[in-house]
Amino acid sequence: MFAQKKEAAEGLGANPTDRGRSGTKIHLHVDQEGTPLGVIVVGANVHDSRLVGLTIENNSDLISMFNICTDIYHLCLDKGYDYPRVHEEVYSYGFESHIRSRGEEKIEKQEGLHPARRWVVERTFAWLKGFRGIRTRYCHYLSTFIAFVKLACAIIVFRKIYAKQ
Repeated sequence: MFAQKKEAAEGLGANPTDRGRSGTKIHLHVDQEGTPLGVIVVGANVHDSRLVGLTIENNSDLISMFNICTDIYHLCLDKGYDYPRVHEEVYSYGFESHIRSRGEEKIEKQEGLHPARRWVVERTFAWLKGFRGIRTRYCHYLSTFIAFVKLACAIIVFRKIYAKQ
């Protein structure tokens, strides 16, 4: 019992896809070009849909800081977020949700619709996994691991800014 509480405090949880080994999930909020706006680290046993509000709240300062003036903010999410409470929560934060529903791939192939832009987030995850200390979590303490993840995000932002010049 005590070990489970300590693991949860350190951002670890039983990974359901890896035979119950302890693992960590990284939740990213990126812009349309894949630039990381914010990151949240939790245990692997926490469902994705539970952290939508926390991820958006964590990054609301950046949206106002960059003076992104648009009438509608779009938020693209994958099938793991396809729940009515997530749609309501996303709407309450002022975003228009674009969440893939279950079985949408079959409809998409038949009607020739455009695919979701989820690949932008997956590409940013690939950039993060390029850092060895993030690909395999060697840090015991959550605060150290979060510092490494945020440093990696800062390096990614720096590279994107430097590439534009």
